[in-house]
Amino acid sequence: MTLPGVADFERVVLSHLDAAYNLARCLVGDATLAQDVVQDAVMRAMSYFGSFRGGDSRAWLLRIVRNAAYTALAARRHGSARPGACGAAAGVAGMPRAARAAGAFV
Repeated sequence: MTLPGVADFERVVLSHLDAAYNLARCLVGDATLAQDVVQDAVMRAMSYFGSFRGGDSRAWLLRIVRNAAYTALAARRHGSARPGACGAAAGVAGMPRAARAAGAFV
């Protein structure tokens, strides 16, 4: 027996994991940290899935990934973590590099 909503969550979120990893990798510039960011984002998505009202599930998940990446960068700001060079494909082309590095939310 499955929990209510688990099948919906899998359908909505898991189909976008590759895009989530690509965005996280682009933002944080580190493969291991990107995996951690995606894991954190999926956990956040799971906890807030009840508030998801439909629409573009990819955009919803990638927003959570972006926020999780900024949180991770802020936590590692004292270290050597640097965001990667992101392009328009990641959806952050209009965001200044300094804002990405500082962990600003758009």
